[in-house]
Amino acid sequence: TKLEGLPERMDASAMRDLSLILREAVGNAIKHGEARKIAIASEKKGIEGWILRVSNDGKPYDSATALGVDQGHFGVEGMKARARRLGAKISLCYDGRRTVLTLEKEK
Repeated sequence: TKLEGLPERMDASAMRDLSLILREAVGNAIKHGEARKIAIASEKKGIEGWILRVSNDGKPYDSATALGVDQGHFGVEGMKARARRLGAKISLCYDGRRTVLTLEKEK
């Protein structure tokens, strides 16, 4: 874990949304990806923005085959809703070596 650039203070609802996104990302990496290594890192972006990444060495994430709402799995949709409340963009992809969830807040 390497955390830098996140706001020093966040209101309670934003902190809750951020922590629940992290919890879901780590849980999915373990449960669905069978990850053995998970890295969490953040960095400052611009004056007030930040980027948070959660990457893992588990099975590749593929949005076309991932379990979703139709199968009773609401984790990714929940993370997207929380990201919107934070005013952030979220993406989840496999970069050829690892699955990476990126949460990006412009300001």
